Amino acid sequence: MPRIYQTPVMGEAHIRAAIVHSESEADILVYRASSWGMAHGEAYWFITRNKQDADVWMFFTDQGFAQLKVYFVETRGQAQWNKPHRLRGKLRGRF
Repeated sequence: MPRIYQTPVMGEAHIRAAIVHSESEADILVYRASSWGMAHGEAYWFITRNKQDADVWMFFTDQGFAQLKVYFVETRGQAQWNKPHRLRGKLRGRF
């Protein structure tokens, strides 16, 4: 269950991510869960404001610096990995 903290400092991030504007550009299609209980797998994210509650610290940047391209989807059924990726299996806080 990825609980994501958006860090303002690139150097402390586990992952650098870019938000893209189309599904076809994205590595992962993410649904933003409204609670910890709804966040499961790697494509349902709960974004927390508390660093100590997070599994993954993420810095959002442009595509040139990003390790992961993210597209936020409207429904849970759309959330999934869109492409094979080296970070697949690592968004559960194994850093």
